[in-house]
Amino acid sequence: MLILAVDTAGPMCAACIYDTANETFLSSISEEIGRGHAEVLPSIVERALNHANLDFSDLSLLAVSEGPGSFAGIRVGISFIRALALALNIPSIGISSLIAMAHATCETASQNALAAIDARRGEIYLAVVDSNGSVVIEPAKYSVEDANMLVSNCKYVLCGNGVGVLETDNCQIAHQNASAPIEMIAKLAVQKLEASGNQIKPPKAQYLRAADAKKQAGFVLDRL
Repeated sequence: MLILAVDTAGPMCAACIYDTANETFLSSISEEIGRGHAEVLPSIVERALNHANLDFSDLSLLAVSEGPGSFAGIRVGISFIRALALALNIPSIGISSLIAMAHATCETASQNALAAIDARRGEIYLAVVDSNGSVVIEPAKYSVEDANMLVSNCKYVLCGNGVGVLETDNCQIAHQNASAPIEMIAKLAVQKLEASGNQIKPPKAQYLRAADAKKQAGFVLDRL
């Protein structure tokens, strides 16, 4: 099975091709762009396919980071993958940015991992995965104070850009990246497909918090 995975939930715009038969990555491209994922993603995907000497018709599964992260970035990635899945008539899977980040840290450190993304406004998104790969704490939004209570016993290796706002003097820190490794998103997509018995739902955004922008009620017209 050949999988295309993409990530636009954070500052990176990334795509990779994973060959499940040989458990190898045929290509992997990641560029830190900050914003503008809609303009860059198609070319990143095209480069990943060209590097692997593949065409869209060779793909069997699509995967995308569902967030949390940038509202605009998440929408770009999910819209792209869902449209592509419809055009190719193949399944698509969404993977949590936090879970992918924590899994990657577990693989490296062989310890329980807490992934944290800075949500700003005194809040943080986090999730915990144990050393066996099981999700201990599902992705959720916490206050910085509550998050510090979780890390106070130092049972976890910490990762993610949210680490910078936590009290981590006695904790082991793996990294403070804002994006999950694109390769882990592809690997977790395979696991999720197998666990579901090939019965999967299309990707759905994990914002974990309502958008900052609000509709201006004074300009909303009554429905006819």
